[in-house]
Amino acid sequence: GGSNTFIKFFAPWCGHCQRLAPTWDALADRVDAELAGAVKVAKVDCTVEHDLCNKYSVRGYPTLILLTKSGDKVPYSGAREAEPLFAFSKEHAA
Repeated sequence: GGSNTFIKFFAPWCGHCQRLAPTWDALADRVDAELAGAVKVAKVDCTVEHDLCNKYSVRGYPTLILLTKSGDKVPYSGAREAEPLFAFSKEHAA
């Protein structure tokens, strides 16, 4: 079972991450409401979770990666805006 997880890898000092934060939180709420567990939205602080960030080869912030329940990594390189982020989440709803 399980579901796909869309993860934001970030660092607290990163300006781009700070700007993305409210959009990401809103995305999490919308995904919960509309996709009801088919996709999870998560965030990982790379200043805390060094090993996890190394495992996913995070080199810059924010890095957005969708992990499928089968273990595939799907990097997100679209606009960091509400609609494209949600469309990507919906496309990958398990």
